Amino acid sequence: MKRIVIDARLAGLRHAGLGRYLLNLLDHLPQVSPKDFDYHLIILNENLRMLKKRWGQRYRYHSLAAGHYSWREQWSLPLLTVNLKPDLLYFPHFNIPLLMPWPFVVTIHDLIKHHSLGMATTSRSLAGYKIKRWGYHLTFSQAVRRARAIIVPSQWTANDLKNYYPNVGNKVKVVYEGVDGHIQFRQKTKLPDGVKPPFLLYVGSLYPHKNLEVVLRMMKNWPAAPPLVVVSARSIFRERFWRQVVKMGLEGKIILAGFVSDAVLGELYRQAIALVFPSRLEGFGLPGLEAMANNCPVIAARATALPEVYGSAAVYFAPRSVRQLTADVKKIMDNRKWRQQLQKRGRRQVKKYSWRKMARQIAGIYRQNL
Repeated sequence: MKRIVIDARLAGLRHAGLGRYLLNLLDHLPQVSPKDFDYHLIILNENLRMLKKRWGQRYRYHSLAAGHYSWREQWSLPLLTVNLKPDLLYFPHFNIPLLMPWPFVVTIHDLIKHHSLGMATTSRSLAGYKIKRWGYHLTFSQAVRRARAIIVPSQWTANDLKNYYPNVGNKVKVVYEGVDGHIQFRQKTKLPDGVKPPFLLYVGSLYPHKNLEVVLRMMKNWPAAPPLVVVSARSIFRERFWRQVVKMGLEGKIILAGFVSDAVLGELYRQAIALVFPSRLEGFGLPGLEAMANNCPVIAARATALPEVYGSAAVYFAPRSVRQLTADVKKIMDNRKWRQQLQKRGRRQVKKYSWRKMARQIAGIYRQNL
């Protein structure tokens, strides 16, 4: 038997896209893997009961108190793996302890922190920001250098990685993500308090590179614009974003829904005029595919990986163009035939992506690197 140990501490929807990626990978991995793979999961103490209920005997479970990005993980995680003696480790994120002694495969979802710089991108002090950036680059570079294989979710991310780290060579493997069946085609569910059609929808974090400022400027310049519902599992930058909303006098036009269940998220997609996804930096762009799977048109920035992933199924605008974004929203609202055409393209586009296919490809990468 080949013992493969997976760092599953990020599993769970509270960890946004990373958490969803990991949940879906682990849902499918045992069914598409060779029979001689013996999987072990390292999970947070507080998630043990939930994840054992979800996966039962498909995995062996090992709990750990140390969270991601903590000093504690630098020693406690390697110590735990010494007892497990893995043939291969898999990390779904770059934060691999510097003293990890075993061979590993890693997924690099994006290089956003390489591009997004300055105090506007952090909630820390200047000194704290500099220390964090130093730690980030140290951890990231050693993960890239030492990994036996590097999984990325798009060709754009592969090219970006090779631009910063030319020596990665053939280690980089493009494996596309899937579309979560848990939020598709559910029975009608009550919308969050204060939300009623018509509305625009945004799903994602509130980091500066997500470029929500262009949507706020559109709403400021267009008083008749429908309200924007913001679904974000992470609270970081929430206060900063709301201060900007207040400064622009848009309190009555923005609804902060926070974290919602998959059932509610699916209903929001189905009832929204469109998902507006203005991000300037994206390694894949999962919310756009989720929207398409729920018959919701997508308006996206023509930037980074988004055109690669969405193809002709989305409407694109220049990331800083308020005029173009406004025109796209109005066209979807006013032209029913155009809206229906986008919905049809979206349903066709999502068929190209599958979590099960992703899991099968990743299991193959494990096999190649044992």
